Amino acid sequence: MKFNWIIQRPVFDSRLEEAKGILESLGDSVKVCPSDTFDFDPASLLFDNTNPTIVMGSIFMCNALQHQFSDENLETSYPRLEIYYSNKRYNYDQISPFISGYCLNEDYNLLPLHEFENRFSVDFDKKKIFIRPNSGSKSFSGTVLTPETFISELNMLRGWGLGSELIVYSSYKKIDSEFRFWIIGNEISTYSEYKLGAGYDFKPSKPPKKILRLAEEFACGRNDEMLWAPDVSFTIDLCMCKGKAKVVEVNALSTSGVYWCDLKKLFTDIKDSHQWEYGY
Repeated sequence: MKFNWIIQRPVFDSRLEEAKGILESLGDSVKVCPSDTFDFDPASLLFDNTNPTIVMGSIFMCNALQHQFSDENLETSYPRLEIYYSNKRYNYDQISPFISGYCLNEDYNLLPLHEFENRFSVDFDKKKIFIRPNSGSKSFSGTVLTPETFISELNMLRGWGLGSELIVYSSYKKIDSEFRFWIIGNEISTYSEYKLGAGYDFKPSKPPKKILRLAEEFACGRNDEMLWAPDVSFTIDLCMCKGKAKVVEVNALSTSGVYWCDLKKLFTDIKDSHQWEYGY
């Protein structure tokens, strides 16, 4: 069955053209959303046929398409616009109970950014603290604060208007290696070593056996408890820390960077899962 795809550079980075070529080789139609604009017309990305449409791009683009989809009641003409993303389902405090026991930041706490700054600005010395937004909308990337960067990082976030943002904070843990797994229809599709930024400056490698076993456990719903998963398809980042496999975070499939994963297998598995789910 042929599919439509709406894709964007924030997910594919330098592999955008490669992704487009693979999708077209599968017989699918592709539209590439501009990455340097926040005022595009979401309706211009929709297709004039009723083939299923899969979306993979920035959180902003996904939100814009979801808004358009809801506002104009496009269910009638576009009943199969598939966006694997919801910021509420991917809130850290919503996910953490289901990864309890394996969570890297098990000791996390929640505070508005301005309250965190007030509480730690006086005695923040000789230690590191990890912070990230609680919201799945990822208003900023997770970062490690040090005594040297504490003031500048928080000044920057406040300058972005995030003073009231609810943040997750926890003690710093040294990660030895980290991998992203794509779970499609409750099965591992593909994986890639994870690296912040573009992350194309070192060769891909296979994950340790402990990480593979943990990925398989979560792909199968942790002892068949299928209700834990935020979506039928999603990504999960796992790491090695002090000899143990841990869960760093769970993210939405439509908005997660692909790094070096097997794109053809990823696309094929998404299509197969979608056809199975809807009984095509």
